[in-house]
Amino acid sequence: MVIGITQEQHPDRCSLYAQWQGIDWPILWDPFNLTGSAAVPLVLAVDEAGVIRPGRLDVRRIEEQIVEGWMSTPPAKPGPAARRPYPDVVPPSTRATARSPGDKAQAALSRLLWSRTTGEGRFDGAAFADVLEALEKAALAPKADPALTFHHGVALRMRYDSEHRQAGDFQRALDAWMDALGRRPSQYIWRRRIQQWGPRLDKPYPFYDWVEEAQTTLIAADSVPHPIQIALSGAELASGTREIPIRSIQDIHPDPQAALKRDGKHLVELESTVCLHTGLTSKRVREPAGSSRIHLILRPTGDAHFEPAAGPARIWIEVPTGWNTPRQLLMATFPTDPDAALLAEFEVRPPQPDLTKPPASPILPATIHGTAFYFVCEGEQGECQFLAQDFEILIRDPRSDPQEPDK
Repeated sequence: MVIGITQEQHPDRCSLYAQWQGIDWPILWDPFNLTGSAAVPLVLAVDEAGVIRPGRLDVRRIEEQIVEGWMSTPPAKPGPAARRPYPDVVPPSTRATARSPGDKAQAALSRLLWSRTTGEGRFDGAAFADVLEALEKAALAPKADPALTFHHGVALRMRYDSEHRQAGDFQRALDAWMDALGRRPSQYIWRRRIQQWGPRLDKPYPFYDWVEEAQTTLIAADSVPHPIQIALSGAELASGTREIPIRSIQDIHPDPQAALKRDGKHLVELESTVCLHTGLTSKRVREPAGSSRIHLILRPTGDAHFEPAAGPARIWIEVPTGWNTPRQLLMATFPTDPDAALLAEFEVRPPQPDLTKPPASPILPATIHGTAFYFVCEGEQGECQFLAQDFEILIRDPRSDPQEPDK
């Protein structure tokens, strides 16, 4: 029997891939990486006694290794259990007896996975808050395993993807993952989770460039592709590069005199998330601190909505002196649903330090200034206006500025 395990944050993408490739064996969802895998793929064999046989399997020689290798020998004797951040995940009914921070985190994790996987049970904003509080307390305990900090970040991203999201959830998830990776730099499952949304200079490969081909192939075969629940960001489709982004076009500011009316009613909520280069956690990567991909989200508030027919939104970017970004003016196409959020992404890179000279001053923190321009309407019959909203984005060093406690 073959069983797969995926460490994806979003299980629907794995379901689409399995459908496309004709994979029909069970695939378990392990977004928290409870298996403790440091990298993938990892192929293991479990014998009839429930013991993992020593040595990794080679998928090209799997029959030889299993049949000629250990099937002819007696079942192996169980060895010492590996150290785990907390005990096995158990049914959510055990949460009532949880006492220690680790026990409460275990029960919270079980409850969250059970709800996300089966769809059973009530999981509202208060339930998310309880889970996040338990996971955070366990992560902040003395000598806590950094895996607990990673788990806290996974849960924060889960809430961000739900209707119960709170401002800053995505940023705090990335900060938690960077914190965990900084304490265990060899954990490539954690590193890849960050790189999924990170700058192209940090990408080993495009993460989801296969999605469009999979959907097209399945439709051509008269199959209905498994739906993607959370829309893919540009970062998740982008390929990696070793070329430093250089501004090749001199953009023109759309409102140099700041004459356009500002969005004083806050009809649109603007939220930014900074995903840093994971080289910040490793001494071997000579990428200057601050290389980032920035995700800018514009969400209509109340009964406001975008007007897609008015053309794309515009985002003007001002980076600090010496920093670089490929374009200062971004065009962001409105989603077909006027009530949906608009996502704009861009990358920035600080100046390369001169390693022959002592640093003049720290690169971080640094502030990016900008203005968003968009056409927004109030209510179905309300006034539609072309408005501007100024913003600031702080790029900080998570190593010297730990995340705040969950609220």
